[in-house]
Amino acid sequence: MGARTCGKCSMCCYLFDLPELKKPKNKWCQHCNPGKGCSIHNQERAEICGTYSCSWLLGAGALPDEWFPPKSRMIVNHLVVGDAAIIKIVLHHQYPNKWKEEPYHSMIMRMVKDGHVLVQMGAQIVYTNCSQELLHKYVNTICAPVAHALATMHLT
Repeated sequence: MGARTCGKCSMCCYLFDLPELKKPKNKWCQHCNPGKGCSIHNQERAEICGTYSCSWLLGAGALPDEWFPPKSRMIVNHLVVGDAAIIKIVLHHQYPNKWKEEPYHSMIMRMVKDGHVLVQMGAQIVYTNCSQELLHKYVNTICAPVAHALATMHLT
């Protein structure tokens, strides 16, 4: 598999909340040119923007081309929570059932057999095989810091 690039994908600039930029989820970042990328790519920008790569881009787990976010309408991330690994699949809110369609559903079920999977749309978990203890760790280490940052800023 060759090196992947974001290309025409800007889905992370839409789906994720970025407290550093006062950007809520499911809204375009003010610096994003959808399908073209970041207008301040080579300038000062939030650290997360310079360091983030989805699992498709990284080739993690050898995700096939079907998982390219604009095609799948999902973003896959591999997270480490404590001593556990979680495959987190973030759904586009306009395509809430895409994960149940093929080839994605059968691939997700294979992932479930190999480890912890969390399918999420916004703040809602739509499927998981994670234990309550692992979900609690996930919320406290991953979600709570973002929620706190969002609560302390004023979105315009």
